[in-house]
Amino acid sequence: MSQNYVITITACSPNIADPTDSGLTLSDNGQTDADPGDQITWKIGSKSGVGRISAITKDKDSIDVFGPPESNEPKKQSTNNSANWKGTINSNIARGSIEDYTIVWYTDASPEAGPYSTDPKIKINPETR
Repeated sequence: MSQNYVITITACSPNIADPTDSGLTLSDNGQTDADPGDQITWKIGSKSGVGRISAITKDKDSIDVFGPPESNEPKKQSTNNSANWKGTINSNIARGSIEDYTIVWYTDASPEAGPYSTDPKIKINPETR
């Protein structure tokens, strides 16, 4: 039975000198262990300092644990002005696969600052739980 893992962004540390070396504090400590068919939801926590996410993409030369199909890829949820993003792990992904992905985000400062990026991981469990 598939599960929905919610990753909450609880804080941010933007690096103005090198935006690609910025940090997010994530409720999964930067790595989610999941199974094929599971859903991953990224949620911006209140008072995290993050205003919005503009993209969640796999890193170059990393395995894509979401697609195909394209509809599994992480995307912004379009209901109720939600800032949440959601993706579904490919049901046929090889167990033990690891995806390094990038979250591109902006601060909630006025005016908005960014883009910044952070590179967490998703690891597909090696065995059925």
